[in-house]
Amino acid sequence: MTYPSGGKTSEAPRPAPPVSGGAMIAFFAIAVAAYVVFAPCLENGWVNWDDDLNFVNNPNYRGLGPRQLAWMFTNTLSGPYQPLTWMTLGLDYVRGGMEPRGYHLTNVLLHAANAALFAWVACLMFSAPRRRSEQPLPPGEGFDASHRSAQPSGADSTAVAFGLFAAVFWAFHPFRAEPVAWITERREVLCGFFTLLCVGRHLAGRARWQVTLAALAAMLAKGTAVVLPVLLILVDVYRAGPDSPRGLIGAVLCSARRNAAVLLMTLVFAGIAIFGQHGAGTLTPWTHMGLIDRLVLIGRSLGFYVTKTAWPVGLAPIYEMPLNRALLLPEGVAGWAMFLVALAAAWMLRRRTLAPLCLLIAYVAMVLPVSGLVQFGSHNGADRYAYPIGWVLSLAVAACLAKLARVMPRDSFCVGVALVAGLGAAVLLVPPCRRLQRIWHDSESLWTHQLSVYPDTALAHYNFGMFHLKGLSRGEIPATTGRDAFLKAEPHFRAAVAKFPHFALAHVALGETLRRTGRSREAIESYRAALARAPGNVPAIFRLGETLWEQGRRAEAIEQFRALLVHEKREQSYITLARALAADDQAEEAIEQLRTAVRNWPDSWAAATELSLLLSTHPSPRVRNGAEAVQRAERAWRLNPSRPPRLVRALAAAHAEAGDFDRAIAVLLEVSRRTAPDEQGPIDVLIEQFQRREPLRDVPRYP
Repeated sequence: MTYPSGGKTSEAPRPAPPVSGGAMIAFFAIAVAAYVVFAPCLENGWVNWDDDLNFVNNPNYRGLGPRQLAWMFTNTLSGPYQPLTWMTLGLDYVRGGMEPRGYHLTNVLLHAANAALFAWVACLMFSAPRRRSEQPLPPGEGFDASHRSAQPSGADSTAVAFGLFAAVFWAFHPFRAEPVAWITERREVLCGFFTLLCVGRHLAGRARWQVTLAALAAMLAKGTAVVLPVLLILVDVYRAGPDSPRGLIGAVLCSARRNAAVLLMTLVFAGIAIFGQHGAGTLTPWTHMGLIDRLVLIGRSLGFYVTKTAWPVGLAPIYEMPLNRALLLPEGVAGWAMFLVALAAAWMLRRRTLAPLCLLIAYVAMVLPVSGLVQFGSHNGADRYAYPIGWVLSLAVAACLAKLARVMPRDSFCVGVALVAGLGAAVLLVPPCRRLQRIWHDSESLWTHQLSVYPDTALAHYNFGMFHLKGLSRGEIPATTGRDAFLKAEPHFRAAVAKFPHFALAHVALGETLRRTGRSREAIESYRAALARAPGNVPAIFRLGETLWEQGRRAEAIEQFRALLVHEKREQSYITLARALAADDQAEEAIEQLRTAVRNWPDSWAAATELSLLLSTHPSPRVRNGAEAVQRAERAWRLNPSRPPRLVRALAAAHAEAGDFDRAIAVLLEVSRRTAPDEQGPIDVLIEQFQRREPLRDVPRYP
């Protein structure tokens, strides 16, 4: 095959030379060092930022059985499609249950492996043969730090040394703390492992099926691996070294054909990623963020990862979008200016070396999926996104250092420069990296750090408030939470709604705080403020209904409970409405709502239990139906082997209503044998009542 430039070449570029045994030992040493540096992560726990949603309150991933695997491959919880990541987390659960240390250990081991893999990939890049010339390469040209022939028998010591420097700079940089120390970001380190493996196998000239399989694994770990075809093509273009635009196009087309399978997978997984984010409601529509805003965010992202890599000060979990996006304009313009200057310099150098241009294109390709082009949520950048982006920047730093070192044409001098620079980078980077690892120890340390760096972060205030209430970030607050906890949380919720008035969950949390501290009228205003900004917010609807009920405004409360069925058709919504209707002397409609719930969710023991209780214990004979009550209760009994007290009461009451008091007593005696002595009282009272042949009668109450 011949490129349009006329340079004769085979279809597949020659593989990079192999690395020596000594280099492999050095790569292993980098992995060990990375493990030691990140070992403090093993003492961290869960945090109430996605860990609660993904793990603490999510039983679906716990295990590797058929049910768990089916869930892993069919869900997009919170947006990402990551079945392979879920599988590793399921394995962690099998090994150690809900003990967070095991999950952190896997993250640290993966990062240690990635440090070694990146050292290998960087070494291959520095020693990769290129087609532009079969003559010895000029000192320091492009990635190649050696001045040996274009096809050496093995990677030389200079290439290994600068590859190790790149790995040290990347692995120990403070940017790495967040994805390694945060269990939720398992997807980042796992995707990084398979992405590096894919690029390394490609550089080493391994069989295409190995490269394709590694690419598939990377995309199954996290959707941002869709940039892999760009990286593979850039590697091939750099090694081909075309001299003209026609030759460049030929090299791109040749590589694209070789990597056609990876390109096809990219199209599929890109669609899945966008669909998942859209389904989770995290994808910002173009109607809410126009082209100008997105261009500003892209420019900011292009500059953000470069500047924070060079000066890693002010790193934090959240970089929140300001309400006035015009405030980001200076950063956006500066980012675009940096990019255009870099592009001009790379273009001018293209005849000498394609390395700067290839690195710049790789950097842009990695930044675009996590910039404003496809905007997720209200953040404008994140430390975790720098995990793969750092590979490009670390290679660029190492390449610049190699170029400077070539002022002395001796390999030993270059090796010494690389090793001294690597040691200096470790000394400078490890302390701040370890400090950032510690902020992920627990929720309190996490949000304390965030608010110390960026005091007006609305999401941090909200999550810190929920931490004080021992609640979930989705808005669920334990009923046992004390008044003092609410008073501690209140300033944080007020700060959150002051920063972002459209933050519906913060309004709901503030409303619940006001309600639990005796300020129901103010609470109602907060709930209505949430609904004004998010009309379908289920927690706001439910809490507003409850507060109205407490104030005796039953009709208004029932109206809110009916709205639950519009915005969230699930069994609990029907049960809530039915309980309120029954307590408001509308038992017939309550029964119909429960029957609808049983029809829609035939495997719901809760709906069947509520229906049985109403049919067997209501004071009005027009409502009671002993036969149906027994039928519903017995089905619920079969569906829930744990026999909760409400279900026991329902089955016993149903048999009593049907006239079978002996069977009702037998049910209670069976449960009594498994009940602790201090919990026997209610059971004994019911047994005595049924022995007197008196059925159970309850006036419906809400809740």
